[in-house]
Amino acid sequence: MATYSVLKASRLWVNTHDRWFLLTCAVIYEVFLIIKIEIANPAEIVTISKKIPEFEQKKTLKQLKSKLDGVVNLILVAKVNGELVGFKVGYQLTEDTFYSWLGGIIPEYRNCGIATLLLNYQEKWASNSGYKTIKVKSMNRFPTMVNLLFSNGYEVEETGKSVNNSKGKILFSKNLGVTKDINGSSA
Repeated sequence: MATYSVLKASRLWVNTHDRWFLLTCAVIYEVFLIIKIEIANPAEIVTISKKIPEFEQKKTLKQLKSKLDGVVNLILVAKVNGELVGFKVGYQLTEDTFYSWLGGIIPEYRNCGIATLLLNYQEKWASNSGYKTIKVKSMNRFPTMVNLLFSNGYEVEETGKSVNNSKGKILFSKNLGVTKDINGSSA
């Protein structure tokens, strides 16, 4: 996978034969990231969630274990050069439905496709495990996540208020293993 970033951008006024020219320079470099998706444990999620600023209330190991013990679950992490950079956690909601509960990418590694890789891995695992639907909640204040869900075929199932009544929660769902043709018909 390759991503391009601007290393340095600068403007320079140059005087040549009594004429001024504005030169804008951008040095581009190519970065190859080797991203590894692995099954993980709750302790790794606690470690990485501390690096994600959007999590107002960090989950403790006790909270994670309490939520996940006794239910079928999947805990994934993304690593770049051995460093934890992202995660996705989900669990069985019903016999047919898997719930994607928590996920995040540390800011330095956003926009590299890591969230999409985690999402795709989770969907494939859920489908292979016999789940027919996957559900996830997000909020309007996380537009990147909302866009990721829409661009991967999730549909709004329900909207409502959050715990503090400030921002609306959105429940998304996606049918697994059901593909639609260009006309929207099930294939």
